[in-house]
Amino acid sequence: MPKNDTTGGLFEARLLGQINAKNSPAYRILFADNSRSKTVLPHKSFKAAMEEVKQLQPWGDITDTEDKAGGELVFPRELIMAIEDELEIDPFEDKERVKYYTAVANDRLKTALDVYHGIDAFLEYTDANGQKRVVTLDATTNPRKVQEGSKADFIITEADEDAGKVGVDGGVVYLPDPGAKKSDGTYEINDEFLGVVETLAQRISRRFRDPLEQMQEQRRAIR
Repeated sequence: MPKNDTTGGLFEARLLGQINAKNSPAYRILFADNSRSKTVLPHKSFKAAMEEVKQLQPWGDITDTEDKAGGELVFPRELIMAIEDELEIDPFEDKERVKYYTAVANDRLKTALDVYHGIDAFLEYTDANGQKRVVTLDATTNPRKVQEGSKADFIITEADEDAGKVGVDGGVVYLPDPGAKKSDGTYEINDEFLGVVETLAQRISRRFRDPLEQMQEQRRAIR
């Protein structure tokens, strides 16, 4: 995706995917809640907002390139596979241990997870003891938001090669374009993109392995 070629909302949707479950009861309830007022969205706790989003995922398997809803989402697919490699998870035997959820909606509808908690997507890991750990993501093309920080664990924005901003810098991910789209709908993924995704996967995997790592990284970011 060329830099400055997309609006913030379109960047989020193309990068992270978009809830699209208009035929589900959960979507209708969410839409009704969010339409009661043009300015006020009912507040939900972080846990409740996450559970709401889980019911609105449009794909069956985000890592399946043939999945109608998620097949073209290069970033989450490559990220999950890289995390599974880092954690030595068998994607066939233990596929449910790393899950990805988008909270991106559209201009008419916003999720409480996005509005009140600043989260556009999250990954959930279940360890060998059944304990769940979460890492959150926020995608933006707004330089000011990148500079000021986010409520999410990682901010993802477009790479700026001219300014030397490519890779993972603290809690900011400067993500290059994934590559050219081929005639069959898949991407010829470039090595620079994969390198940044692998670095992010390493950072996320450390947090999943050790809950204290997340606290330590947050302290380092503050300094």
